[in-house]
Amino acid sequence: MKNRYEQFEYKLTQEERADMRARLRFFMAEHPVEPSAFERFARNFTYGKARRSYLRPALAGMLIVFLVGGGTSYAAADALPGDILYAIKTRVNEPITSALALSPEAKASVSATLALKRIEEAEVLASEGRLSFETRVELESKFEEYVIEFEEKTALAEKEDAIEEVADVQSDFEASLKVHAAVLTELSSVIPEAEKELASIQRTVAARVATVESARTTVENTISAKADKKTKDAAEGKKRIVEREASGRSISSSARSAKASEPEIASMTMMMAVDPAADMGIPATTTRDPVIEGLETGSAAFEVGQYGEAFTKFQSALRALKQEKVDQDVRKRLNFNVGQGDGDDEKNEWNSGANEKKGNDENEKKNTIDEDARDEDGDEKKSSDDGDTWKAASSTGSTLPIKPLLNEVPVRVGL
Repeated sequence: MKNRYEQFEYKLTQEERADMRARLRFFMAEHPVEPSAFERFARNFTYGKARRSYLRPALAGMLIVFLVGGGTSYAAADALPGDILYAIKTRVNEPITSALALSPEAKASVSATLALKRIEEAEVLASEGRLSFETRVELESKFEEYVIEFEEKTALAEKEDAIEEVADVQSDFEASLKVHAAVLTELSSVIPEAEKELASIQRTVAARVATVESARTTVENTISAKADKKTKDAAEGKKRIVEREASGRSISSSARSAKASEPEIASMTMMMAVDPAADMGIPATTTRDPVIEGLETGSAAFEVGQYGEAFTKFQSALRALKQEKVDQDVRKRLNFNVGQGDGDDEKNEWNSGANEKKGNDENEKKNTIDEDARDEDGDEKKSSDDGDTWKAASSTGSTLPIKPLLNEVPVRVGL
């Protein structure tokens, strides 16, 4: 039996083996085995995006967050250059935030935020006397790097027809940069030891204000010519926001006016009736609230169907609101106020130094309080006599009395 099978034994030649092997490989290439969803995720996560250098810090950050917890990451949010946790802030927290931004306009917004953080860090370090030359150079370099990223991402977003979103991030970035440029100027005048470093950063920020403003103007010029439904919806959304904010401002103004006492109202009435500037031929000038002005002009454009123009007007109002808010936040964080005065008397005042001055002033006031109390009765009588003279003149319709006029006019013209 064995011999009978052996006589049918057949062996493949080398050529036949090679041909069969080639056919099998061709079949496998034409009918690949599809990996499961988990296998695809693991392969892409491990060998794909993880190889990109900008995602490595994000992966390390997620690992730290899972192993250590969110406490350290949260504590690093306010870290400054030179602090132990600053590396966690810049190499973990911020890369994770950047990785989570998906659209070009979202990435541009993150780049703007990171650029502003570097400026804020320089301001805080200067206020604490810790802004060295090396730190300033590093922060200024990082600021420029993030601004370049911002410009690249906004350009990419414009190509993807997200021009309204680009206008939003440009407007917000411009408002914030303007505030920081002004604050840096003021800080350099009250912190002489950091004046040189702050002046360098201020020049860099001021230059970027000009470039961002120019880019924003170009984008808004394009938007102002549009009148499609997308632009209409965007303008309508901005209109609702500005109306809400403007309503709050109007209410606040009304409330302040309602609190004015009758003597104050009478004094204001007299000052309105007598305008020394008008008598001297000087035209009266008034500064309108940019929020109210943007709302009014935008609403007028919206009513006639100029939705792109309305969008830009509402955007200008929102930019003014953004600038006010950023200014308040920055000064609160730095504990920095600007004393308002007239002419050469205007000066910047550090709150920490003001506290010492306040203590000295209180001692001086205590020494003069008795003298002020003795003079109080005489002042009240004098005011009463002036008030009677004013009432008598008003009731008879005669010429305005000289004495009350001299008391009020300097207030009107700011003397």
